[in-house]
Amino acid sequence: MVTIGGGYYRGRKIEVPSYLEVPTKSIVRLGVANALSMYLDDASVLDLFAGSGAVGIELLSRGAKSCVFCDKESEAISVISKNLNSLHIDNSIVMQGDYRVNLDKLIKQDKRFSIVFVDPPYHDKEAYEYCWSLLKDEELLLNDGIVVMEYEGNIPVMNDGYFARSRTYRYGRTSVTIFWRQLLI
Repeated sequence: MVTIGGGYYRGRKIEVPSYLEVPTKSIVRLGVANALSMYLDDASVLDLFAGSGAVGIELLSRGAKSCVFCDKESEAISVISKNLNSLHIDNSIVMQGDYRVNLDKLIKQDKRFSIVFVDPPYHDKEAYEYCWSLLKDEELLLNDGIVVMEYEGNIPVMNDGYFARSRTYRYGRTSVTIFWRQLLI
């Protein structure tokens, strides 16, 4: 079980898929939510590799207007749906499938997001590269959008100058880098 740390659903517990050995740590989730707090009002969120949905639910709890949860594992989809139902969250969509297929579907549906949270299995460097390239080249991210990447070690997409600014937070071995498309404070 994971506890939502702030906002409307603060203190509520949600389930985690059994295969998920290390869900996004609460300190990381809370750090991301706090760093994004001034950008959450009416934000549309994409939670890729959603697992339990804890990150997206945390952001919805703090004011995001909608969230699309994507994961390839059927157990994750079942758990996310159960968590959303138990909290009576209806401003969300849950999509099962490979992240590339889901991203392609979202592009074809002309979806746009304020915040995209990318947290693939840490060893899958290709997923980071693919998402980075797609978010730069497609219109999936709004002009003032934000990309959040959670990772261990280094990922090959950092510091290519595409985003106006970035900030990295470290939580033990886990790092989170937030990229802002515009220089808004």
